Amino acid sequence: MKNGFTLSEVLITLVIIGIVAAITVPVIAANYQKEALKSAFIKTYSELNNIAKKFYSDNGVSFSEYCSVYGTCLNVFLQYINRGGAASKMNWSTQEEDYDLDYSLKLLSGKQLGKHVAESSTICDDSNFYSDISGKLYRFNNLPGTNKNGPLVCVDTNGLKGPNKYGHDYFVFVFTIDGAVIPMGMEHPNNETTTSLVYNGFVKGKQYCSKTASQAVNNAACAYYALADKNPDDESKSYWKDFI
Repeated sequence: MKNGFTLSEVLITLVIIGIVAAITVPVIAANYQKEALKSAFIKTYSELNNIAKKFYSDNGVSFSEYCSVYGTCLNVFLQYINRGGAASKMNWSTQEEDYDLDYSLKLLSGKQLGKHVAESSTICDDSNFYSDISGKLYRFNNLPGTNKNGPLVCVDTNGLKGPNKYGHDYFVFVFTIDGAVIPMGMEHPNNETTTSLVYNGFVKGKQYCSKTASQAVNNAACAYYALADKNPDDESKSYWKDFI
């Protein structure tokens, strides 16, 4: 009768285990990151809508209308993020210049936009970055026109933590005149008709969530596909599992 294993058998088993681990561990880690990014996105979207609804309830006008009429709304948003969001208290900070922030944004293609985001993106370049107590980063675009949706708000849902990439943890949302927040790329009767996002324009379609894009505008509508969990290249597949 043979007792135990020979040294060669043990070594072969260890090699096989090592190979299996080398294959499966990176996949498990990648799937875990995708789930974490998805959860952060959904939480952010919910918090923004809670803020918009609370503001409408308190003031009788939408955030969009307030911004349009009074010509300012950033400070109001900073006040409401505490009451409408998940943070129990606020610890706001602002960077006077983008390049003071240790932050470099990427497109889906992997193209680096540079630390000074205003020089490489026309989206949400009308304010400094603001960070809440959870670490999320917020940045705003220009004020909306009369009876138009806006402003656009770009959010890095996990802050300085990577990948700092459009469509992964960096998304564009739109405050609406009827007191809600929608992802860029979702149709709404009060969206600006222009496809330029210099102000509060509207874009939709898979060409605006493209992995081959060289400009930020062509990654602006990824929030729509992320919320619907649809792969822009094949909508029968999952955004979070199959696209990013």
